[in-house]
Amino acid sequence: MNRERDPWAGESISRSEAQRRYNNLLTYQLRPMLGNRSMTDEARVNVLKRLVREASRVKYESSVVPGSGIREEIVELVAPYFKPEHPAGEELRDWMMRAVRAFGANIEKAE
Repeated sequence: MNRERDPWAGESISRSEAQRRYNNLLTYQLRPMLGNRSMTDEARVNVLKRLVREASRVKYESSVVPGSGIREEIVELVAPYFKPEHPAGEELRDWMMRAVRAFGANIEKAE
């Protein structure tokens, strides 16, 4: 019996490894995306889709949610996108909200 191994069925990762992975997602994916002014909304949405998928994967593999510092940091980083005067499109704002939720945080939308 030569079965293919499910890549999602690995050993559970430790709490510290999960926190390191969450932090790496912010450091190496979210921050560079936010700092790159030449990216289109569509390119930003693609980065956010990957970020949400990876954060969900870490949560699935570890059963650990991000620490409060990481949750506060993501809210602080994306908060400007929810201001009414920000030119972000609706799809981008939707994916920003999904990213915030993927990290176990919540943000109040400015109306």
